[in-house]
Amino acid sequence: MQTNSSAFAALDKTATVSLTPPVLEKRPKMVPYGKVPGENRGEQPMEPIIYLEDPYYYVRDDSRSNTEILDHLKAENAYTKAALSHLDGPQDELYKELLSHVQETDQMVPYPHGDFVYYTRTEEGKAYHIHCRQPRHDDGAEEILLDVNKLAEGHVHCGVLSVEVSPDHKLLAYSVDLMAYETYDIYIKVHTFEPPVSKRLDKLVGLL
Repeated sequence: MQTNSSAFAALDKTATVSLTPPVLEKRPKMVPYGKVPGENRGEQPMEPIIYLEDPYYYVRDDSRSNTEILDHLKAENAYTKAALSHLDGPQDELYKELLSHVQETDQMVPYPHGDFVYYTRTEEGKAYHIHCRQPRHDDGAEEILLDVNKLAEGHVHCGVLSVEVSPDHKLLAYSVDLMAYETYDIYIKVHTFEPPVSKRLDKLVGLL
């Protein structure tokens, strides 16, 4: 059996530069677990409270604004990228191989809803879905309700969980997470208007 010798050679190659991984400073803190006064710990939290030492408790930053922690994460990413740089070639080959088996320009089966048929489609070179509709009983033009590719512009992450149209087909609601926090903002818009947003509900679970 023949193999791609160059790819396997790259896989076997070890980094020639000595790398030192970034190391977090330990700052021990006793953290309470159980029924903590003034905190919602769910139903039937354990009693009595127990305390466990956590040397990395200070790393948690729900606001994602602590520059010390952000700098450390950047250093970890840079270290990982350098340590795995010898795999750049095989990674590129694998990506191209996987992409060659994907039909990038595609369309889901339309489904009828009222006077329209609704569907999503994708276009070559674009990462996200395009949500569309067309009149059901004539040859009317396609109407783009939500192009997630445009929604994602300027953002590192864009996760759309739900897209729903109102019963009268005049409003569109969609939930989107632009921060990868797994909490979603729900937008409601008159879909033919620009700018699209008319109402917004923040930090919800995301299902409509």
